[in-house]
Amino acid sequence: MRNFKNVSLTKQKALSEAFPELLNFYVCTEVADYKQVSVSVFDHWLSQEEAIKRIDNSSSIQCDNNNELLHKFIISLAQSTETYVVKLRGRNTDKKATFREFTSHSGMVNSLIPKHHFSADTHRFVLVLPQLNLVYFESSDFTHHIYFKREEDLESVSKLANENGLSVIK
Repeated sequence: MRNFKNVSLTKQKALSEAFPELLNFYVCTEVADYKQVSVSVFDHWLSQEEAIKRIDNSSSIQCDNNNELLHKFIISLAQSTETYVVKLRGRNTDKKATFREFTSHSGMVNSLIPKHHFSADTHRFVLVLPQLNLVYFESSDFTHHIYFKREEDLESVSKLANENGLSVIK
């Protein structure tokens, strides 16, 4: 069974209009009106020495534990509000974002498992949460990134992150 399916054309158009700057986030371009924070298993940005010790030299058990914390958090967040998966279609300058909805709870759980921290970013999930005006990027090194417009929307996300043993780094 598929984990997600395309949303209707009407919903595609509405989401495209709600997130017209979405492609800019993929190329790390600063977008007006949006701020960025990161959700991490770490409580601060790591120095190079710390990263080598706590990421590169971490055991497989520690990697699994870190990913489990992030997985529980994103599942809690996705269940708390309307959530769509973003997939890019097209090539080079003709790329466009398309939106998918989860077909079931188990489909959501399976789709949102964080990839190993050595995996390429192209294989990681991207979500939009329209009710919170958030864009969520899975990233490497046990840190995910959130783009948001209003501080009020971030409050509930920060609370959920703390409840799941994660830190919000600005």
